[in-house]
Amino acid sequence: MLVRVERDQAYADRALDSKLKRSHVDDREKALATELIYGTLRHRIHIDHLLEPWLKRPLANAQVEVSNALRLGAYQLLHTRIPTHAAVHETVSLLNGRNRSASGFVNALLRRVAAALDADRLPSFDDRDRLSRLAIIGSHPRWLLEELDERLGAAELEAFVEANNRPPRLMLRVNPTVTDRERLREALSLRGLKSSIDGAPASGLIVVDAGAITRTPEFLGGHFSVQDFAAQLVSMLAPVQPADVILDACAAPGGKA
Repeated sequence: MLVRVERDQAYADRALDSKLKRSHVDDREKALATELIYGTLRHRIHIDHLLEPWLKRPLANAQVEVSNALRLGAYQLLHTRIPTHAAVHETVSLLNGRNRSASGFVNALLRRVAAALDADRLPSFDDRDRLSRLAIIGSHPRWLLEELDERLGAAELEAFVEANNRPPRLMLRVNPTVTDRERLREALSLRGLKSSIDGAPASGLIVVDAGAITRTPEFLGGHFSVQDFAAQLVSMLAPVQPADVILDACAAPGGKA
């Protein structure tokens, strides 16, 4: 998936969803794959800068399978509870069938990263200016931070970057023509699915450890759709009246017009 995103400019969500639908592994394995792929992409800029000091040439010049194996392994070491030996072994094993000549290099480099992490000797970026340091540590393009810095100010910009790197919660939009929020919560609870309304709009519901929620009878029966709160707010903020004609111009993938 990481190779496809970089080499073919594939959309990560669509490519991953398609792959998982054809996969026969269990939901826990699918959740782990999702975390590893999205997490590696989310922190890619930071990971690349951490790896650069140990490389003789820029990571961008490496073979795409090798560079993304390094990123995937580094993400596991830096941001998950996966044991070091498992993270390194599984990452190297990905290359054994594709690029055996690079597997020893990847193994050695990831073990260096693990040793530096244990010794608290990872590369520091304190010598960079404020926006450059935030761009690296927060894995955001500097040009975006420059524009937002003028609008938000330093403190709010840092909060924005931190929030933007936080894995999103699974959010549902309740269909009021079929059910209401409390009845949907009760139905999901009977299936062992925990939900919350804290911080949600009246139409919304947050689900924890949902698994394959789109295979539930409630989803198949049209009781809810999976939709981020920001998208839900669009219709709430629009002063739509019952007799109005509405043009919903969806700027896919993910945009709302």
